[in-house]
Amino acid sequence: MKRWKIFVLVLGTATALLLTISLGLILLVGGIFEGMCANRIAAEYPSPDARHKAVVFERDCGATTGFSAQVTILGPDEVLRNEAGNVCVVEADGDTPDEINAEISVSWDGPDELVIRSLGVPKRLESRVDDVRVSYR
Repeated sequence: MKRWKIFVLVLGTATALLLTISLGLILLVGGIFEGMCANRIAAEYPSPDARHKAVVFERDCGATTGFSAQVTILGPDEVLRNEAGNVCVVEADGDTPDEINAEISVSWDGPDELVIRSLGVPKRLESRVDDVRVSYR
């Protein structure tokens, strides 16, 4: 009976160790791939009532995917995270944040209406983010 208990204990410990290592590898690989993308802010545009800001940025996910010009709407104190824009994504031609800013121009037509003018091939165009309407010209 003692051998059986030792066998179960060793098997349980080995299984727990294997699960821990597997989870660690999954998190490591996920972190590596997420880290392949980077955002560079070109400009920020606060809304007239200062409740929101529109951030124009370049997102670069490596040599094989190129980069895109994007817009996201954030709260006034929020920081741009390493993720895609929640409003607009277009393929871009420029190589610097200044060129990206020229590709996408943003203006506010009131506290809850964002107007975007862009050149490039649209990949994502949202018409509303939270309580902000978005129009394209």
